[in-house]
Amino acid sequence: MKGISSVKSAYNEIQKKGNASLGASYRTSAGDFLLVIWRKIGVNTNYLAKVLAILEIIEIALWYEWKKIWVESDSSAAVVAFGSGALP
Repeated sequence: MKGISSVKSAYNEIQKKGNASLGASYRTSAGDFLLVIWRKIGVNTNYLAKVLAILEIIEIALWYEWKKIWVESDSSAAVVAFGSGALP
């Protein structure tokens, strides 16, 4: 199952502020879509939107009782925050 992980550097995103939203898709290992989510989160930084997306994706997976998930994100800063326990 896929959801969100980090592949690129995202140092400047921490400073940018504006209208923010989060989104994610849940797919099986075969690529079939199970669920797509999206919502506005108001004026915020891209960094916080990425962190909230990861948290929300995990929360929804737990609610559906999906035991094995693969989390992907385009924000290395958000992924590092999870790995180090330094969540905002």
